[in-house]
Amino acid sequence: MVFFLGRMGDNKNALNLIIERLGDVHRAIDFAKQQNDDDLWGDLLRYSETKPEFIRGLLENVGANIDPIRLIRRIKNGLEIPGLKEALITILSDFNLQLSLLDGCRAVLGGDCSDLSRNLQRDQVRGFFGSAATPCPICNLPIYSGPQSLALLFLCRHVVHATCVRGGDNLPQRPDPVLSNLSSGGPNYGLAGKIAFAAVIKNRVSRGCPVCEKREEGNRT
Repeated sequence: MVFFLGRMGDNKNALNLIIERLGDVHRAIDFAKQQNDDDLWGDLLRYSETKPEFIRGLLENVGANIDPIRLIRRIKNGLEIPGLKEALITILSDFNLQLSLLDGCRAVLGGDCSDLSRNLQRDQVRGFFGSAATPCPICNLPIYSGPQSLALLFLCRHVVHATCVRGGDNLPQRPDPVLSNLSSGGPNYGLAGKIAFAAVIKNRVSRGCPVCEKREEGNRT
């Protein structure tokens, strides 16, 4: 009858049959776990309010499915439950173990995040080696085709032609440091000039690396 009622979707009557006719708390818990229905757990808790053996069985099986606080609050004052002290000690021990595991996992996660952050920062600030034959991953033409050709190096370590980036056709040309020094009468094209030029390029290129963008589009499809 329990099997047929469960297959018909009448889980409440099936659970009631297990409790009233069979009196098997472990089977009732297994049935509630199989159905994965929160309302069914509420029915099981209500049925167990006046049955000490069921309350103890539930206390011994608390976990992801049963909140121990939700169960303990349903225990009526004056209700004698054999083995209640041992069951509560087991619950507290299990929760202390869970807290220890969470602290250990948090420490491991924090260490991993710190190591990955240092590796990311090191990879982003290190130099990039390239030659005249280095191909652009978008058009496969050499990156360094001339002294005035503008190439963009992203933090993801991809270097592409400026013209291969969306909006890169309207980027300003890289200033010649020799001509800048001659026109200004001194070495004014230093680090500040490079930073200003990079800021102008960054403001006009808003879509980011085209290689990573194509890869993300391929993953979505």
